[in-house]
Parts: sequence; structure tokens; C-alpha cells
Amino acid sequence: MTYLVRDKKTGKLVERKSPIEQGVQRVWDNVSHTYQHMIAETVKEKKQIVHGQRALNKQLPPFLRKPTFDFDLWVNEPKKAMIQLEKKLEAAVPGNQFSIGKETLPNVWGKAKKVIYHIRDNASGRNLIDYSKTPRGATTVVIDGVQYQSLQHAKQTFIRILQSPDSPFHQKAKAQYKLQMIRAFELENQRWRP
Repeated sequence: MTYLVRDKKTGKLVERKSPIEQGVQRVWDNVSHTYQHMIAETVKEKKQIVHGQRALNKQLPPFLRKPTFDFDLWVNEPKKAMIQLEKKLEAAVPGNQFSIGKETLPNVWGKAKKVIYHIRDNASGRNLIDYSKTPRGATTVVIDGVQYQSLQHAKQTFIRILQSPDSPFHQKAKAQYKLQMIRAFELENQRWRP
């Protein structure tokens, strides 16, 4: 989470991260820089679609961004893509550094359950990548040669999560926060249009 602080020397507002977040980010950057670079190359190479917080961060201004540690990806064959990338990561890092898993969640776009395949870093215990099947009607935006979920599609998804009685409370809270970020960005853009 970033916040604005007035600089004592210049008197201007400066964006700063909380001290705890700076420490967490520094450790994570040192550990996973290689992984993130390899994952980003694979995403671009295989034309996979990035969604979630990373897609929002790419399209929102810096003061509305939230740090994220994982990649949320949409592909046509999530299990196959997960196994291929896990093998590539295992080949680059010696030892049993990664594990793969499967999780089933309620789907806000219909009655079917949503299956998520993930690659976990065993050292830190964090999910590096979450793969799921590309939903029908998903709109994308291409930025720097990578496909990202569009803000309009993300907004529709968050509204559906908030309206769904099956969504857990923590998911609704996150959806409401992200929806507010998108709306703030849209209001800011409307204000500066001629």
C-alpha cells in the first residue's frame, strides 16, 4: 500500500511505501527476480493473457497500483501450460524448488466451478502463477506485446463478484476495493478530457 507524505525539504507530496511493505518487497525481489523474468518471457512468447492485479497495475496510474507477487494467467489449456512452465523453472533452478497444485472455486460467470492450477515456490510458500481457462467474452488490451485483461472486463467481473451470493466475504472485499480503484481512474480521466 502506498501513501502520500509531504517532503520536509521541498514541501511537495511524495509517494512512499509502508516500511513493512518495503522490507517484504525487497526480500521478494531478491529471491524471485529470475523467476519473474522467466515467467514474463513465457507469457509474452506463448501469448498468454495476464489478468488480476498485475493487469490492473499495468493500466492504472502509479498512485492507484497495489504490489502483487504472483501472475494470474488465462490460457486455453491451463494444466498443460502449468506443467510446461514448471518444467522450465525446475530446469533453471536446482533442487525441488517448485510444486504444482489444483484448486476449485465457485465461478461468478456461470454455474460451473472454476479450476485454478498453480505453481508454488516451496522456499517462500507463495504461489508464483495461477493458471485458469480463458472465460468466454473476455476482452483484452495489448501493452508492450503482452495481452492484459481490459479494465472494462475487470469492472464487469468485480460487479458480478459483488452481486453473487456464493462469493466469500474476503473476495467481495477485494473486488469492492479494486472496483473503487477503477472508478477513481475513470473519474480522473473524465475530469481531464476536453
